[in-house]
Amino acid sequence: MSYALTRLTGDGSTTTFTIGFDYRDAGDIVVKVGGVTKTVTTDYTFPTGGTQITFVSAPADTSAILIQRTTSQSSRLVDYAAGAVFKESDLDTDSTQGFYMAQEAIDIANDSITKNASNQYDADSLRVINVADPVDSQDAATKAFVQTVVGDFNNRYYGALAVEPTSPSPAEGDLWYDSATDVMKVYSSSGWQTSTSAVATSSNRVTYVVGTSSGSYAGSTTVFPVVYDSGFVDVYLNGVKQVVGTDVTATNGTTVTFASATSTGDSVDLVAYGTAALTNINTVAGDIANINAVAGNSTNINAVNSNSSNINTVAGANANINTVATNSSNVNTVALIQANVTTVANNNANITTVAGVSSDVTSVANDATDIGTVASNITGSNTVGTVASNISNVNTVAGISSDVSAVVADASDIGTVATDLNLGASSKVNSVGGSIANVNTVAGDITNINTVAGNTSNVTAVAGNNNNINTVASMQSNVNAVAGITSDITSVVADASDIGAVAGSIASVNTVAGMNTDVAAVVADATDIGTVATDLTGTDSIGTVADNISNVNTVGGISSDVTGVNNISSNVTTVAGIQANVTSVAGVSSDVTSVANVSGSVSTVAGISSDVTSVADISSNINAVVSNLVDVQNASTNATTATTKASEASASESNASTSESNASTSESNAATSAANAAESASDTANLLAASQIDQSNTLVATYLSTASDFGSDLTPPSAFIIEHNATVRSDLAFDTGTYDLQA
Repeated sequence: MSYALTRLTGDGSTTTFTIGFDYRDAGDIVVKVGGVTKTVTTDYTFPTGGTQITFVSAPADTSAILIQRTTSQSSRLVDYAAGAVFKESDLDTDSTQGFYMAQEAIDIANDSITKNASNQYDADSLRVINVADPVDSQDAATKAFVQTVVGDFNNRYYGALAVEPTSPSPAEGDLWYDSATDVMKVYSSSGWQTSTSAVATSSNRVTYVVGTSSGSYAGSTTVFPVVYDSGFVDVYLNGVKQVVGTDVTATNGTTVTFASATSTGDSVDLVAYGTAALTNINTVAGDIANINAVAGNSTNINAVNSNSSNINTVAGANANINTVATNSSNVNTVALIQANVTTVANNNANITTVAGVSSDVTSVANDATDIGTVASNITGSNTVGTVASNISNVNTVAGISSDVSAVVADASDIGTVATDLNLGASSKVNSVGGSIANVNTVAGDITNINTVAGNTSNVTAVAGNNNNINTVASMQSNVNAVAGITSDITSVVADASDIGAVAGSIASVNTVAGMNTDVAAVVADATDIGTVATDLTGTDSIGTVADNISNVNTVGGISSDVTGVNNISSNVTTVAGIQANVTSVAGVSSDVTSVANVSGSVSTVAGISSDVTSVADISSNINAVVSNLVDVQNASTNATTATTKASEASASESNASTSESNASTSESNAATSAANAAESASDTANLLAASQIDQSNTLVATYLSTASDFGSDLTPPSAFIIEHNATVRSDLAFDTGTYDLQA
């Protein structure tokens, strides 16, 4: 509901409309008709009572009328002064201003575009105006923008017409649907051209007997109907091919006309070729490998078709399948240790604890042997004590431990080098050192040296054939020329018998030359036609695909899902290969979920699994060390410190909670103060009434005894007396009683 606005609709005759809400002053009312603000007195008036407005002229029919209250927001209507007397009218004016402003704000919020229950912005079936043109792909499009885009297309598409459009003048790329032949055409530099073939299949064959009506043929001796693409029709009269352009005219795509009348009973054969057929052949030939694959896999395609819903499911879950496949070894591991997984799930709190000290566990594991040694020594010879007494020397050696390790590792090499250096002039080390530059050069080219060494027989052969190589080099240009036409030479050699056959049938070749355009088209697609023909007469993969075309279409309809599954085919295969393990993991899914909830900790523990094992293997030694080493005892102190910090963190959390509680208390106190202020205002009104009564010489004591509600407020140290002591004294001065305000 609206608190401070009323929307109405004009009917062209009504002039008086109800405002529908309270207002403080007529100046706060705004009236608009059709979005235009109207002026009081000039355009409308307020009749007696102030609950309606009356227009000087009736708003037009269907015009939108808005009556709205706009209370002052820029300035306060009441400004209180210290020590001033509270008046009811001032308090009402002040609170009404705030109350009305709140109502108006609610109306504005409710009038805005907000989200509905489906979390979508809802304009409530109203127009959205003053919208900028879209820029990004997801911007809202304005009506003007859409009209511009659609209008541009309409300017390029003439629609369905039975005759060629001429106005406005067509430009290249314009479209026209020829309703006379049911063919879409596009305008090019050569005029209107069919954008698709008028012939639905590879060819359209029609035979007429001159003089005998058939279909749309009415028996003419010169005009015969057939649908064709211009330049792609053959005409035969009694089996003899006619020359298009000489014997017959075939340009309009719907009929062919003989230059000379035929005779009754003659046979006229018309063959119209689909121009799209070569495109299909190209497509089929270009994808013959895929077609063969589809044909050879028709059983699987049928299986895919029958299992399309599952494929869709798999495609929709490919991210999870990838995850499982990528972690197949882990899945297998989990399947084999499902009992352990359950144990881990039941002990996840301890695992989390171990994960939190994983670096310490790793350190302990890395020192497992040493810890064992220390433990054995502590309970045996106690040489650890001896080490402790010489700890400074031990520290010195520890500081150069890497050097010590290097010397130990190279002890035999150091001895060998020392022996060689003692040989003097025969020293191999000294010899290599003197030629180190050449050694570096050879090392930098070692790959090429290895290649040449592995090809020595060929190098020898080339050297033995040097004269012939020089001869070929001297006629390099000719060699290059021949090399450039090697495929043509091969083709000529392969077609030698065919070339002889062509020479013996040169007359027929000349006939073919007369239809060179068609031949050129066939030649251009010879490879593809050959590919298709080979398939049809051989494996007939195309036939197999055709026999299963409904299933192929079904699979094509879910191509995106098949593609999705194909993209993760290796992962699907991986998952299929471990389906028993996946099933096992599924059987402990609740435990896996528990482990997943502490996956970070499990990952940490898994990363140090060998360390955990090592620690477990030396648990008795660790117990011995724990009972004897001061450093380990310090760990307990550190744990205590950590506990203290945790306690401090808990205390901080408690303080935050206390602060929140204090904030709530402050809010409650503010509300109480507001209530007290309102009570004080009411008491002030009662006090004023009391002073008026006192002017008739009514004793204060008498008044207080009868007006108990006021007397309690005058009894010190009430909040009212403390705040308004001076005012109370002034008002009671009219009384002739002896009430002592200081008592």
